[in-house]
Amino acid sequence: MKDDPLVSILIPTFNRPELFNMALMSAVNQTYKNIEIVICDDSTNYYTKKIVDKYLKKYKNIRYYFNNGPLGNFGLNNFNKCYELSRGEYINYLNDDDMFVKNKVLKMLKCFKSNNKISLVTSHRELVDRSGDRLPHTLTYNKIKYVNRPINGRRAAKAIFLYGNFIGEPTTVLFKKKDVDKFGTINNRQFCALIDIATWIKLLLRGNFVYLSETLSCFRIHNGQNTNKPGIKKLMRSEWYELIQYAYKMKIIDKSIYSQLLLSYK
Repeated sequence: MKDDPLVSILIPTFNRPELFNMALMSAVNQTYKNIEIVICDDSTNYYTKKIVDKYLKKYKNIRYYFNNGPLGNFGLNNFNKCYELSRGEYINYLNDDDMFVKNKVLKMLKCFKSNNKISLVTSHRELVDRSGDRLPHTLTYNKIKYVNRPINGRRAAKAIFLYGNFIGEPTTVLFKKKDVDKFGTINNRQFCALIDIATWIKLLLRGNFVYLSETLSCFRIHNGQNTNKPGIKKLMRSEWYELIQYAYKMKIIDKSIYSQLLLSYK
């Protein structure tokens, strides 16, 4: 139905059965019911598959794909596979170590229904450790000033370069699939480490965004994250430089900010 569009919750996963189970549970417990859950599994064992098999007996809106091992590129290929298999009008990734609050999709979807100029909706997210205990917030995770109303997308894109990724990780954001041909690409360039920021910038240049002050997701910080791998850290640095160049070219940032960013990059 038009009033209840299909939302795709995409869960790329790799060898985290216990954390994955909590993530999947938070997806099936959403109060908004017209959802599909697409799981693409890069695992090197069958522990996650055994968990999913139990859910498949109860939930008909889950589609599961086992890859028989990693598809490569630091998980990016698995990430993109989820996207290609999605059928929803709206997309929300759910990292396999994160969690949704039960009314996340419902509350974010209401924002899109109330304003057709919105390109993405995000919210405050809670930082938790591997055990689920709350962690202190950094600047980019604090609640921002302008909340619960549309904000100019270009201004928000500029703020990313000034203050960091306050928009959030893939788990945090709901967006329209038609606005993103491929996740993590800008100007036909596929990013690998900063796929979220690249996508948010693309979306923010298309329209406005809404930041909901309510905590609607949990972002888990632990030693097993991709961002802790040496190869990823090096890639993040080089991709950040590319995004700075793109932002200056697209006049998201002026020459003064551009120069400051280059100094901090060095």
